[in-house]
Amino acid sequence: GKVMGSIRTSYRPDFALSPDGSQLYIASDITAHTTQLAAVITSTGEVLGGAAIQDRVVPKIIPPFSTMAVSGDGLSLRILVKKPNSDEFQLDTIATDSGKLLPGHVNVGHCGDGQFVSFPTGDQVDFVCPAMKKVHLARTDEKSKELDNSYGEFPWNHKLGVATAFLAPGGQYVTIVRGDGGVFNMDVVSLSFYPTPIHGGDPDEIPPSAWPRSPDGSKVYLGFSHSLNAANANAREIRVYDTKTWRKLGSIKTSLPFWSTVASPDGKYLYALAPEQHSILVIDALTMREVRTISVGALPALAIVAP
Repeated sequence: GKVMGSIRTSYRPDFALSPDGSQLYIASDITAHTTQLAAVITSTGEVLGGAAIQDRVVPKIIPPFSTMAVSGDGLSLRILVKKPNSDEFQLDTIATDSGKLLPGHVNVGHCGDGQFVSFPTGDQVDFVCPAMKKVHLARTDEKSKELDNSYGEFPWNHKLGVATAFLAPGGQYVTIVRGDGGVFNMDVVSLSFYPTPIHGGDPDEIPPSAWPRSPDGSKVYLGFSHSLNAANANAREIRVYDTKTWRKLGSIKTSLPFWSTVASPDGKYLYALAPEQHSILVIDALTMREVRTISVGALPALAIVAP
C-alpha cells in the first residue's frame, strides 16, 4: 500500500500499458498543441524518447478515460487527435517497435469525446463516438491507412449518452451501455442494434468511463451516480451485471465517492479512485466488499493494474 516511485511528466499526461506490462507509454504536452511521447521500461524505469503528436485530444476536466491505447498484440499505439485544419478527429498510430508515427490514420469524424471499444490487433480498432451516435469498426494496413471504416448508428437520442462500450464475449456484438442504464448489442456484421433485458430509464445515471469487466468478460462493473453532489466524483455505488443474461449479481457501496474504477488482471480486486480524498479504494471482487484504502496524494484520476 505504499507509493514506490513516480515519473515526472509535462502538462496534461495520459498513459497506456503494453499487454505484457513491459512498457508504459506516456503522453504529455510540451506546448499548447504538441504532445511528446515516452516509453518507460517498467522493469528498470528507463525512459525512452518517442514521437511528437500534434493536437492530442485532452478533456477539459480530469479524464474519465484514456484517449490512447495499445493493441492486444502490442504492435500499435493509437491516440485520438484533432485533424489538421479541421473540426474533425482521427486516430494517429505509432509503431511500438520503432516508436515512429505511421503516415496513415483512422477517421472518426466529429468524435470529440470518443472511447476505445476494442483494439485486438494493430490493424483493427473499434471506437465509439457518443456525441455522433456511432461505433466505428476500422481495419488498416501496415502503414495505418484505412482499408475499411464502417459504423453503426445508435437508434436513440444522443442525450441519453453512452456510459461505456465493449466487445461482448465471443466477439459477435459490441455492447453499449447508455447513461440511463439501457443496454444494447450491436451486431458487428449487420451493424443492427438489439435490446437486452435492461431497457434503461433508471433515475441513477451511469457516467461515461472505462467501466471494467472481469477477465473472462462475463461480468461488468458499472458505477452509478445517485445524483451525487461531490467534486471530482462520478459515483458512490458499483453494480455488477452478468454480461450474457444481464442479471444483476450484486452491488458495492463505497466509503467515498469515486471517479473511475479498474479491475486487476486476475479479477480478484477492483480499484476505485477518489481524487478529492487523494485515495484508491481497494474492493474484493468476490465478496463485493471494500477492504482497504491506499493514500496516493494529488488527484488520482485513472489507474492501470500491471499484469
